[in-house]
Amino acid sequence: MNKNNQNKNIISIILGAGKGARMKSNIPKILHLVNNKPLIYWLIKSIQIINPLKNILVVGHQYDEIKNYFQTNKELSNLFHKNQPSGILNFAFQERLLGSGDAVKSALNNIDKNYDGDILVVCGDTPLLTSETISNLIENHKKTDSAVTVLTAKVENPFGYGRVKKDKNNNIIKIIEEKDSDFDEKNIKEINSGVYCFKYKILKDYIHKIVPNEKTAEFYLTDIIEIIYKTGVKTKSFATDNLAEILGINDKVALFQANREMRMRINKKFMLQGVEIINPENIEIDENAKIGIDTIIYDGTIIRGKVEIGDNCKIETNSFIENSKIGNNTSIKYSYIIDSFVGNNCEIGPFSHIRPNTKIDDNCKIGNFTEIKNTYLAKGTKVSHLSYIGDSELGENVNIGAGTITCNYDGINKYKTIIKDNSFIGSNTNLIAPVIIGKNSIIGAGSTIYEDVPDNSLGIERNKQINKKLMKPNHKPKNPK
Repeated sequence: MNKNNQNKNIISIILGAGKGARMKSNIPKILHLVNNKPLIYWLIKSIQIINPLKNILVVGHQYDEIKNYFQTNKELSNLFHKNQPSGILNFAFQERLLGSGDAVKSALNNIDKNYDGDILVVCGDTPLLTSETISNLIENHKKTDSAVTVLTAKVENPFGYGRVKKDKNNNIIKIIEEKDSDFDEKNIKEINSGVYCFKYKILKDYIHKIVPNEKTAEFYLTDIIEIIYKTGVKTKSFATDNLAEILGINDKVALFQANREMRMRINKKFMLQGVEIINPENIEIDENAKIGIDTIIYDGTIIRGKVEIGDNCKIETNSFIENSKIGNNTSIKYSYIIDSFVGNNCEIGPFSHIRPNTKIDDNCKIGNFTEIKNTYLAKGTKVSHLSYIGDSELGENVNIGAGTITCNYDGINKYKTIIKDNSFIGSNTNLIAPVIIGKNSIIGAGSTIYEDVPDNSLGIERNKQINKKLMKPNHKPKNPK
């Protein structure tokens, strides 16, 4: 993104230094997954739509792990301007975890003293916050010329949230935590989201006036609202209608709720585009997937990465598709498809495993308990059941019998199997690569083929059958004694 297009009047500060103890996890809280992407990804994506001059992520606990993740994760990297000083994101290190006020103070050291814009402060564990709400908050902040604007929500049951107490002019007097509120304050329905827009100079001048909490010795950013209010400037709120947006991920229950909400958002988009989704709360689809009209996606399906699915397909229960392209009118049943291509009018599954670098052309069938890897299948070819086809090239209208194995690996190197058009491979065949089966040829069931088979030939390899008489049913061997 070109620097000239940046919003030079807004800088974002993202608070992500906390331990997240309630998550009961060794994974940094902001790296827990929501719809298979770290929750910080969704927040940063929403922020980047407003195109800030700078993004500052405050980190502390597991700093090295978080920074390394940002530097190695392509999806996160792609969200940022290439010309930012860090190349990916500006990091601010909170040496001691002394609360949100101290975290913001750490971030301000990364901002030019002559900056004259606004500061957006958000918690790093709010993946459901939308760019629309962020934009509306900033717009309202500028329109009212407020020193600080707090994103709030009005709820019927505010238990557990900080209450937003206002004066008769609708200025925020202070934010009161649940444990510190009196009877009247507990009845306030407007709650704090933890998202703020400050005038930078106001924030810089008053952040140092926050005093540590008597019980925790931490500096709470919420305390700055009362400090600023007492100076006589405007302290306003902007309410969102969607309480889910301000959900903070503090434990695995909240993580589940965020996953459900994000999946509903994404799946609703696809349904409005003509995709039929059965039980959308239980289906994971990458936001960037492309899915054609009249395709039906059934319960438990996971679609990840760069995926394209054509029109009128059936993706049945518990299928998994990643970084693959599926043609029109194709049915996939209980199967895995990874880094592969499947053409039109194909049947895959049930219980097939299509591994990377596989290309399956139109009108093919891959059936029960079949594994395909690094293989090309031309039109009309069938591998119906119980087979492994690896490092191979199959021509048109080839039929692979049950239990066929391409023996592609000798323990050191992998070799290729070629089966040409219209050939028939009998059941329980071993094809010892490298080997070529010619056109219109037949391989007898139970054969182990280790030499090329010419066109229009029958290849068969079996030892002579030997039958031996069994002992009489009532015969008992003599006692060796």
